Amino acid sequence: MQLRALGKCRFRPSGGFVKPKNFLYAPRQPMVALRLDSLAGRETPHLHHVPLASSNVYCLFLSDIGIGRALYNILPFKATVDLLDVANPEQGITLGMFALGVGFAVGTVPAGAIYDISGSYSVAFIINSVFFSIGGGFLMILKSCKPRWRRRRESRHSVHKSQTSCQNIHGRRTSSDSHGVDNQIEIKC
Repeated sequence: MQLRALGKCRFRPSGGFVKPKNFLYAPRQPMVALRLDSLAGRETPHLHHVPLASSNVYCLFLSDIGIGRALYNILPFKATVDLLDVANPEQGITLGMFALGVGFAVGTVPAGAIYDISGSYSVAFIINSVFFSIGGGFLMILKSCKPRWRRRRESRHSVHKSQTSCQNIHGRRTSSDSHGVDNQIEIKC
């Protein structure tokens, strides 16, 4: 997509233009724009593609989306605790932020591109929501891998612990008693 194509975005209800960054970098912008479309659709019935709904429905819809977005933003930090048991917090935060970035970048940029092509906020919002769900699903998959990682980590610790104890015993395997006779102990690990 060329930058010139992103120079201006058509804002259908008002007939004016908005800068693309207002749409591309604000994931909640489709909801605000969709609400404005609906209000404009009541005043201008020729916009038949705009869904009409009461303001109460939109308020409820926006609140649900807000709650969902808040939970989605918290999820990476929850994954840090659950996924790696805070043994590797840097890795947990990195994985969480990567999944969150998938939701924002891969969801919002195509949504803006679809809006540039079709001028439809509803299609852009659907694409944005789908990719948010993909990002959340990625985190849930990572969370499901936690028991496997924990078992590997515990097995490594147990092997290392047994090797350390064997080395300690091998270091003290010869000793002499009070009569000067060497007592040798053989231990195989």
